[in-house]
Amino acid sequence: MASVAALPFAGLLVFAFVMGVRKFMVFDAFYVETLGGIVAAIVVLPLSLLKIDRPLMSFVYQVFLPVCAIVLVVLNAFPFGTVAQWLAATLSYVFYGIIGILALSSLCAMAHAREFSSPFIYGLTVACFMAASFLGISFGSVSAFAENAGPILLVISTMYFGFVVLAPLLSSWRREGASEREVRRGDGGEAQSELSRRIEAVAVRFELSPRETETLSYLGRGHGIVFIAKTLVISESTVRTHVKSIYRKLDVSSREELLELIDKG
Repeated sequence: MASVAALPFAGLLVFAFVMGVRKFMVFDAFYVETLGGIVAAIVVLPLSLLKIDRPLMSFVYQVFLPVCAIVLVVLNAFPFGTVAQWLAATLSYVFYGIIGILALSSLCAMAHAREFSSPFIYGLTVACFMAASFLGISFGSVSAFAENAGPILLVISTMYFGFVVLAPLLSSWRREGASEREVRRGDGGEAQSELSRRIEAVAVRFELSPRETETLSYLGRGHGIVFIAKTLVISESTVRTHVKSIYRKLDVSSREELLELIDKG
């Protein structure tokens, strides 16, 4: 559950806490969180209609939200009382509104998938939101905290914005590490030794260069161009050049043919 909704769910709780601490009015007419919710819905609606090849949530979490968070961090760096800082405060609620919508939509999708029971998901969400709101109200009633509420809330929001920016980077790093551990573990040490022996035999038989042999060892374990480039600390174009040379020397035209050749040794 945490792997699916952790990022937006944490933002939903931060939003609940911030709203509990202090209410902000816009032009003495309505609360800024109301404006943020309305604008957030307007932003999310066309976003949900985008036609992209990759899953929408990957684009939202890895591109859209980090870009928004970076913009808010930059705007929050301006002094209090400036137009940029006022704009940052207003856009922060729009950002939290988007986070809230994503959190609720993710939780609804989880309930629809029936991996967890609906009462558990919605009950936990309401309980956590109420707890965060109560905590914010409690802190807001303390005079020492209320006097410095603005800067404190700014620090809390900025910390979450930083978390949004770092989350996809940490996730990508962990996936690479998990992939490498899985490849190393494989079916056991004997299977990996046998695979290495077959790759070495193919490299010797077709007279591959040392760098081509290194590249083949990663190709044979299922790694892609980007992973090989990062591991060998060379450019992706150089890796592609080595791959083309390997394909030419081995007289194969696809990854499947390459793996089949390695299996035969």
